[in-house]
Amino acid sequence: MTSTTSLHRVILILASCLSAHNLSAQFVNSIVKIWETGPLTWNDFQVRHVPDNSLYYSDLSACINGTYERKRDGNLVYYNYTVINKMYISSSWYDPDKCTDWTLRYEQTRFDIMEVFRRIIQNQYYHDQHVTQIRHENIIPLSEAIITFDRESKYGTDTLVVEKYEREYRKKLDSIAFKPLPDPIVRTKKWGLGFTAGPDMMFYLTNVPENLTFSYGFGLGMDINIKRWLVGLDVSYGYAGALESDNFYYDPEYDYSWKKGRRVSTFKPGFTFGYKILDNNRWTVMPMIGIGGNVLEQETDTPIGDDYSGYKMSSISGTRVEAGITMDWKLRRYLTAFSKMYQESKIRLQITGARTGFDIIGDSYSINFKLLYAFDMWDLL
Repeated sequence: MTSTTSLHRVILILASCLSAHNLSAQFVNSIVKIWETGPLTWNDFQVRHVPDNSLYYSDLSACINGTYERKRDGNLVYYNYTVINKMYISSSWYDPDKCTDWTLRYEQTRFDIMEVFRRIIQNQYYHDQHVTQIRHENIIPLSEAIITFDRESKYGTDTLVVEKYEREYRKKLDSIAFKPLPDPIVRTKKWGLGFTAGPDMMFYLTNVPENLTFSYGFGLGMDINIKRWLVGLDVSYGYAGALESDNFYYDPEYDYSWKKGRRVSTFKPGFTFGYKILDNNRWTVMPMIGIGGNVLEQETDTPIGDDYSGYKMSSISGTRVEAGITMDWKLRRYLTAFSKMYQESKIRLQITGARTGFDIIGDSYSINFKLLYAFDMWDLL
């Protein structure tokens, strides 16, 4: 067999299998034997008779590939990447009329060479978990090791070379200690993006309550997390109920007095800033401050356009400043297969006290509640 033929054989059998996503149908549906289950026997091979002038009289069809296993530890969902060295029994064959015990030892040594590289790949994954990079770094050395062994042993016919490689790789196997699967580690959270959604309520304490006691709405938001710091942007839209009197506000622009019993809508954009004083596997506690706006609107009697498609809105607005506490209960934490991206899904309760300086009716104080679903995605150091 020429080196070119050997290279083609190794690339076909080994290199194409190093990714679990590239296996052909004949391999996927094949019965396999894992290296750890014991030494090879001729019973692991299919019988095939080949001509006397055949380039080789046996063929080990084997593959190194990785599988991801989804696991849970408390509220943490994570993945372990396990590298497997296996032969495909239905694709491996030998000619019993031409093969000897040395041929079997030759194929076992090829399997052992693959096992050495499997352990190297697995141990490197434990160290830095760059799966794709590790696979690419080892595919060429693995192919070269198999090709060199094939060439020097004359494909198993030089028994002295087979015995030499057999001893060499058994020593390597003994020297590469087995490492158990590591516990999941969430390294330092560097920065991340978060999204929030949920209802909010504002209970007015002064100025407004004689006409509007509270407002309610639904808000959407986005957070930027930098280690323990958080900067948030949110928008809420809802209603403040119906006016209880007719003397709440006169709008000279539309010559309109807000009417009793007519519904008032609210629009509240805002920025928040916080620092996590507690951030563990279950809880986050974060004092926060915020600044934003509060807009109250009521539909007037002035139509929009000649077709009366709607009515213009009379509005008052003010700048809102607030301070309070945010608490997160973490439902699930997710550590990606490459341990570079970390995610959290949680229920967030936010309680703040606020002062809104309305431009017409003056300052109003309120207590605000938000109950949100929050989802964060983090990049890890």
